[in-house]
Amino acid sequence: MALIRWEPLREMDSLQREMNRLFDSLTPATDRASNGVAFNQSQIENLKSSLPPNLSVGSPLKSKI
Repeated sequence: MALIRWEPLREMDSLQREMNRLFDSLTPATDRASNGVAFNQSQIENLKSSLPPNLSVGSPLKSKI
């Protein structure tokens, strides 16, 4: 009986490729194309107006010290 060299990194890489292929086949292409949630301008303005006064969009929390 011949010995077979075990290469764990190659096995993990192969497993990852197979899992990616499996999940890609289960997920519709449109879901993979979008990176996030899209908002229109009125939704953005509504969100900005609903923030508390000590927060501003795009900046860290302002403290009242």
